[in-house]
Amino acid sequence: MSLQKVPFFQTLILLSVTALYTFGQTTADTPPEVPEKIPTLAVNNLEAHGLTESEALTLSDVFRSRLMETKKFKVMERSEMETILKEQAFQQSGACTEEACIVEMGQLLGIEQIIAGSIGKVGKAYSINVRIISVRSGEIIKSVTHSYTGPIENLLTTEMTVVAKKVAGVQTIIEPRVEKKTAKKPANKLRRNIIIGTTVVAAGGGLIILGIIKKQRDQKAEDEQSMSDLEVQWEF
Repeated sequence: MSLQKVPFFQTLILLSVTALYTFGQTTADTPPEVPEKIPTLAVNNLEAHGLTESEALTLSDVFRSRLMETKKFKVMERSEMETILKEQAFQQSGACTEEACIVEMGQLLGIEQIIAGSIGKVGKAYSINVRIISVRSGEIIKSVTHSYTGPIENLLTTEMTVVAKKVAGVQTIIEPRVEKKTAKKPANKLRRNIIIGTTVVAAGGGLIILGIIKKQRDQKAEDEQSMSDLEVQWEF
């Protein structure tokens, strides 16, 4: 029995075909990565309680911008919302805060989710309540409440960012607020001690001086007495 010799060129072709077939099978078994679907979302203006409408409108715009920065939603601009609702002749009496009105607004905007909520103020404390509503089902997907005490300016700079991250599910690191305490300078106490010390020294110095003067006077009196006794002895 004789073995047939396979030419080198045919062997190379066979190995190449086998490698391509194996790679094709492996690629077919591995499903392609599906990019994460980002939902389209609109933010209804926050209802104001204890704030002016202008303040609530400004905070609503800041909230939209902070949601965009999370990159978890495709957030519709307020100007675009107003244009579409005007074109659709969306009529509403007062603020659109009821679930049915909010869902209808979302349907007209052609989005998947819509955020509605309020911001209230009692004294120096603020409370922000927002909820994500599914336009298709009308169900509340998520609800977020955030409380804050301090000046209203911090709502613009930090607090609305915290609310947006809570809504988007992004981890938020809140640094504790530390009140700066100014150490009282002991100037008055030091000054008082210096004055008291100076007075004591002055008083002590005065006593010493008085003691020296008295001693000098006593010595002078003794000398005069001695001279008087001497004169008497001579006369005697």
